[in-house]
Amino acid sequence: MASRVFVCGWGTGYWYRDDSLALWDAIWTFVEQVLALYYDDDVAVISDIELTAMIAELRQHSITALVRTQALSLSLCLSSCH
Repeated sequence: MASRVFVCGWGTGYWYRDDSLALWDAIWTFVEQVLALYYDDDVAVISDIELTAMIAELRQHSITALVRTQALSLSLCLSSCH
């Protein structure tokens, strides 16, 4: 545990965050390298209809979308209770 580093000014003791950031970096690097094999530049990536559709679907079912949906449900519930 002593090898854990200070990240983003939040201090130490956030091991899940630190490990998640390391995984994020590894995933980012992997995806970046795979995309570089198949696409010449950012425009080619953006122009790929299937890839952009997949990204849109991932965003639609992401945790952020889930939280927004639950917040909306809670908001509607609370407003109907008054």
